Amino acid sequence: MDFVDLLTHTANFVAPCIFVGFFMAVTAPWLFKKSPQRHPLVTRTLLNSLAAALAMAAGLWFFGNDGKMMSYLGLALASALSQLWLGRH
Repeated sequence: MDFVDLLTHTANFVAPCIFVGFFMAVTAPWLFKKSPQRHPLVTRTLLNSLAAALAMAAGLWFFGNDGKMMSYLGLALASALSQLWLGRH
């Protein structure tokens, strides 16, 4: 595997994490209008994406390959819990 392949695989692995993290950060103020958003959008997106990427990495380690639905469930739960934690602090 050369560098371009490694970069492509890494980008495709992280892309769903970034998208879900951004989606959670953007829709949280709309869904939870009573909860004040103390952190800026960029901070919420980065922390949600980081939590999602860690969940995907754990799924990759546990299952041995990428693309399992349980890994994507972990991605969504980790991002949602991160957003919930950010809303509380």
